[in-house]
Parts: sequence; C-alpha cells; structure tokens
Amino acid sequence: MIMSQKRFEEYFAKVVLESCFPDKFVDLQISDKPDLRYKSEIGIEVTNCMPKRVGEAFNLWHKVAKQGEQTSPRIIERLDQLKEVEHYGRGLVWQQGTYTNNIDDSPIKHFLNAVEKKVERLNSGNADYSEMQSYELFVNSFIFIPHYQVG
Repeated sequence: MIMSQKRFEEYFAKVVLESCFPDKFVDLQISDKPDLRYKSEIGIEVTNCMPKRVGEAFNLWHKVAKQGEQTSPRIIERLDQLKEVEHYGRGLVWQQGTYTNNIDDSPIKHFLNAVEKKVERLNSGNADYSEMQSYELFVNSFIFIPHYQVG
C-alpha cells in the first residue's frame, strides 16, 4: 500500500470516529504506532480488509480509466488474471463470493483475517507501539453484508 493511501485511510477513520462518536473521540491526531491517538489515553490502529489481489485489481482498473487506449497490454493481461474485480457500466464490482455457514468460504473471512493480522502485529514482541491506556481497532471494509427482512 502506498503511503498516500495509508494516510487517506487514517484521515477517513478520524472523520468517521469523530463524527459518529463525538463523546468518545475528540481531536484525534494522525500518528504512527498507533495510527490515531487521543493524548496518551486512546490509541487506534487503522486497517482495511481488502485482499491484496483485490486492491491491485482496483488500482489497475483506475490506471485503465486514466490511460484509456494508451494502457499497457501488460496491465490488461494482469487484469485478466485477477478475476476479483469486474467492470460494470461505470463502476467496479468486487466479486466477493456467497455467504455460507463456513467462514472460510464466506466473504466475512477477509474481515476476520484483517483483525487477526493486526492483533498479531500489535501483540508481537518487536511491535514498538506507544503505551496507551487503551487500544482500539478501526477496520475499513468494502464487504457487502446482506440484510434480510423477516416477516
């Protein structure tokens, strides 16, 4: 992930948290280890749960949109290899799969994997994160979670 994308995710998380939970999150500061902080009280790590191949496909599609007919054949070839993202009309769709009772076969696995990876990193012996009173995790997710009406 390029640095500007990482900062975008941190600013996005800051705006969402301060807007949705103004009693808890006030004047969050962008930093590193943790990504966001409120004084020495609350540290927030920010991540997303989009698989690398999906992120790569979105980035390549954006290059195609910018370059048009000038797009390198290698980019088109790589997009053909990456089946996760498809172009529909004016938009891109991440083909996430179908929800099943088996988490490993369900789109929610991407969210759980992102949480597991970040928690492992936070708890590693050489993590070098600042001491905070509490740590929180913000996971940005593009996973579609269907909702069904009962009745």
